Amino acid sequence: MEKEADRAKLDVSDLGVLLEKEEAIRTHLRDSENVLFAGETKESVKVACTAHINVLLRVVLTKVVETEGMPQPPIHPLRDQLELLYHKCGRVSVDTDQIIRDSWYVRKFVGLVKMKTRKEKVSEEKDFQKLCLILNPELKDRGSVSRFDLRIRAPLLTNQYRQFTYDLMIIQWVFGRIDVVHLDMVFDQDLCDEINRNVELRLQRKKERQAHK
Repeated sequence: MEKEADRAKLDVSDLGVLLEKEEAIRTHLRDSENVLFAGETKESVKVACTAHINVLLRVVLTKVVETEGMPQPPIHPLRDQLELLYHKCGRVSVDTDQIIRDSWYVRKFVGLVKMKTRKEKVSEEKDFQKLCLILNPELKDRGSVSRFDLRIRAPLLTNQYRQFTYDLMIIQWVFGRIDVVHLDMVFDQDLCDEINRNVELRLQRKKERQAHK
């Protein structure tokens, strides 16, 4: 059995700096009444989709997936980085108990996303889908994520996968599951034009088959 000391640990040494660069987090913390996680926060998809929490989780999960074994963020270094984040946002009077609470909630919400991803129980909320797809991009291929915005995947597609996605999207479009606007957001205009031609051809052939019945 792998010993705890032998497992790769998540490096969060730059997390405070990375989070401070995110506008949603800065805007939220500029209000002196706001904290990252207020009071008793329910661990739910809805809360995970809150603007500043969703951005925070995206940053943390990106670091998680880049680390062997996808470990949880270590609590003490995480606490130090969240304290740094508050200071960078001009919040030097946030008490230690709040920072400790924030640290544990970050871990809990990372655990929530990991659990939903592992069980493939992905929400219809697109912002939560994106969190799960950071951990396992294959969820989209298996249909566990519906109507996912492919823009965040497009730069990573190989030629083979692009062809597969292209064929799949033609089929989806024929049956009315996606629209031209969505295609335009995913592919360049030349590819959209090619999809249009293929769809028109397939629809024409379908009408011809029906006419001969």
